[in-house]
Amino acid sequence: MCKNPKQQFKLPARKTSCGSLQGELTKRIRQFQAGLGSTSEPETKYQSQKMLMRLAWGQFVVWVEDNLEAVTMIKALENKVNIMADDLNQQDFDKLLESSVLAKLGTLWMDFLKHLRHLNGELSAFWMSYIDMMENVVLDLLHASCEVNWSLHLNATRSMLPWCFAYDKVNYARYLSPYFAEMTNLPEKKPDVYEAFKGRSILSAVVQ
Repeated sequence: MCKNPKQQFKLPARKTSCGSLQGELTKRIRQFQAGLGSTSEPETKYQSQKMLMRLAWGQFVVWVEDNLEAVTMIKALENKVNIMADDLNQQDFDKLLESSVLAKLGTLWMDFLKHLRHLNGELSAFWMSYIDMMENVVLDLLHASCEVNWSLHLNATRSMLPWCFAYDKVNYARYLSPYFAEMTNLPEKKPDVYEAFKGRSILSAVVQ
């Protein structure tokens, strides 16, 4: 088993050699870091999040390879998706969502993500926290801007605050806290400004 602290997904001993797995993980981590460094392109950050999930899925397949039932279900699901991709329709899509195979795989997938978050080392936990932040906070902030939704903006800002402290982003934590407090008090202190925000007039001008 690889003992290098940079190993992202520390799994039970497999056929893959320590060196080749470590090299692949190092390459992927550098790609993720390159994506994170681009502050001007939100889509780049979203692509980094998707890359991480693709890597996690690849390791999930390895993680369950000794479980014959799980391997069979994965192959069956892939076949269904490939068939549906050639002739996409709502009926087949609904059947896939309601299938027992997807439900069982979903349970295994959630167990695997729990393993990555809590039982697989600090580096794995860090990258999973990044995925969680992207899915639960950053995308909401982007949606709030695109949809000019003031309530969603405030909810996403509130959700972002704990992450600023967790990631030791002192300036963000310092200034975002009073910003959120002032914005949530707008209905009482500045009702005219609040109505403008809620009515989208100001936000629409900013977005445009």
